[in-house]
Amino acid sequence: MVSALAGLPAEEAPPGQEVLHGLHAKVYVVEKGHQARVLLGSANATDAAFSGNVELLVELGGSRNRWGINALLGPDAGFREILERHERQDVTEPEPDTGLLRDLIRDIAAIPMSATVTTSAGGYEIRLDSQEAVPEVTGVRITAQLHTRRGEAVPLVAGQPVSAVFAGLALADITPFVLVVAEDRTGREQTIVLATLIGDPAHRLDHVLAQQIDSPEKFLRFLLLMLGLGTEAAAAVSGDAGGQGIWRTGGTGILELLLNALVDRPEQLDDLARLVARIEADGDSRRLLPPGFTELWRVIDQARDARAEAVGR
Repeated sequence: MVSALAGLPAEEAPPGQEVLHGLHAKVYVVEKGHQARVLLGSANATDAAFSGNVELLVELGGSRNRWGINALLGPDAGFREILERHERQDVTEPEPDTGLLRDLIRDIAAIPMSATVTTSAGGYEIRLDSQEAVPEVTGVRITAQLHTRRGEAVPLVAGQPVSAVFAGLALADITPFVLVVAEDRTGREQTIVLATLIGDPAHRLDHVLAQQIDSPEKFLRFLLLMLGLGTEAAAAVSGDAGGQGIWRTGGTGILELLLNALVDRPEQLDDLARLVARIEADGDSRRLLPPGFTELWRVIDQARDARAEAVGR
């Protein structure tokens, strides 16, 4: 029977079901009135198969008596003889419905929040507040944590305005970004909320930036990004030890970038000046600034002061 269905002469066909070994085709039988259609091919019974994937199906049409469900799968149907009963194993439990948690997280994200910074004995403190109450949902645990201090979550009380305190913070830990998490026995949802930062310490961003620059090469990369983005100088930093590759490159060099900024974009030099001042105040100029940059910057800084005086007259 297998050989006949496969279209092979009986004497040339391997015995048994080896003819169809590894076959992964699917069969769909559709009846309508006295007619029937049979679809054979690769497509699974999924949305992806019929709306997105590349699949191949062959459609056969004919009378219901010849191509219908009973004709193919009935007790006396020849096609039935090559079918094997499939027992489902390791049935995957359906994914829990987390729609409730998603809606809750969206509602919380829409609540205006403020993050007020104050100083304390241990450094800094942030108080997270809101005027609106957190939606009240039974059986859900809601927490908030600073994006810079993951793992230090503070519970939020459902039905009450947001009220959370984060203490013992370093200057670099201060942030307006808050991670809000809602979880219950069905799952977990989270989002990042941007609060209004009140009392942000002066030069906090300069301090954070200075912490990220821990080598002369990183300093030069930052300088090129700020002053030379889009120019040939942006590709000039090499991987040489000590970050000295830029001084030996052709084309636009550091001096030319600084002079161009002094004339056309002096506000960019203000940002650079704050970074250099922070590095020098921390006593890291010899370790973080490339050789020769301190002397060059002193000349540029004097030119900045002279230009500012001339503009102010």
